[in-house]
Amino acid sequence: MASFGLLRTLGRMADNVNRLFGGDKGFSRIFQRVLGTAPAYWLEQCSALLAPGCDSSEIPAIETFARRASSPPVVSRSVIYCQIAQAISDLTWINPEPMESATTGRSSYQQGVIGMKKIFALLVVASCLALTSPVLAAELSYSGSSTIGTSVLEAGAAAAFTAKSGIKFSKIDQPGSGKGLKALLAGEVPLAGASRPLKPEEKKEKLVGATIGYDAIAVFVHKDNPIKNLNKEQLKGIFTGQIKNWKEVGGKDAVIAPNTEILTGKRATVEMFQELALDGAAYGSGFKEIDLPRDQIVDLANTPNGICSVSLGLLAATSADVRAKVKAITLGGVEPSDKNIQSGAYLISRPLLLVTKGLAKDEPKEFINFMLSVEGQAIVGKNFVPVRK
Repeated sequence: MASFGLLRTLGRMADNVNRLFGGDKGFSRIFQRVLGTAPAYWLEQCSALLAPGCDSSEIPAIETFARRASSPPVVSRSVIYCQIAQAISDLTWINPEPMESATTGRSSYQQGVIGMKKIFALLVVASCLALTSPVLAAELSYSGSSTIGTSVLEAGAAAAFTAKSGIKFSKIDQPGSGKGLKALLAGEVPLAGASRPLKPEEKKEKLVGATIGYDAIAVFVHKDNPIKNLNKEQLKGIFTGQIKNWKEVGGKDAVIAPNTEILTGKRATVEMFQELALDGAAYGSGFKEIDLPRDQIVDLANTPNGICSVSLGLLAATSADVRAKVKAITLGGVEPSDKNIQSGAYLISRPLLLVTKGLAKDEPKEFINFMLSVEGQAIVGKNFVPVRK
């Protein structure tokens, strides 16, 4: 499927050529004829267009380029356009002085027009290949926040974006915000996700974040736990290990069993919770550490005296049976409602960012724009607070 952006590019290309050749519609007709046809026909049209204005020895070179552009490992528009640019750099440009060539008998202006025809023939062939060849389908890869990966991308955003643009996600890795941003800086992925604000040192590395929604780190307990609210000091005491029994915070006489994500994993939830709820203090020792935050909720469902802090949006990613066994409590009497999350009234609110190195462009920019569209924001709104309503 051709992307809207590429179709626009082809349209502009046709307009520019028409202007260059005094409104000659022949080139537009060639454009229209070759779209949607077989590769062999593209090459045939390319040869026909070139034949009146170049040596026959030049035709195989153009055909070879076109075939190379349609075969692996070329997998994206950016690679195709780089190849086109390289090929164009070797072709004749218009010389304003109408001098006659001793070898061809043609004026430099005539040669320049022929050169422009070569350029256009090459662009037609390569662009049509980009539009219709299945091996040229553009791809996008993501690494970072599991909150965004699980409850946004895998919850419908990736599939909807592919259906709309033809751009597929080759991978959606969820090692956490910190590791995802490192992968972005290392050039391993063009798009990362962070469920926290960017740090000053990350901004110095020219990382740019686009906020697509807001989330809350909710505090969950088992449904049979009578506790409905904790203030900040109580919450801090539990997760630093200073408070060890539920009776110390008005509950039953039972040892508290916290679980956390892997504390050394540089995940956003761990860092944000430590900063906002623990005032930077270290987590207590001996807590059960679990790799994926969704599995923290599953573990809590089977631990009557447990407690955990997990993205509120991830609750929807668990089974109905699990959701029936846990509950989110209020913090300081404030519930994690959409209004309280967006305003910051809830203690542990945070933005959801799609991050690029430098200003977003190409496929990452298309995806970010999609996520900020009405359709994209509706997907965000299923589990989080959208930026736009």
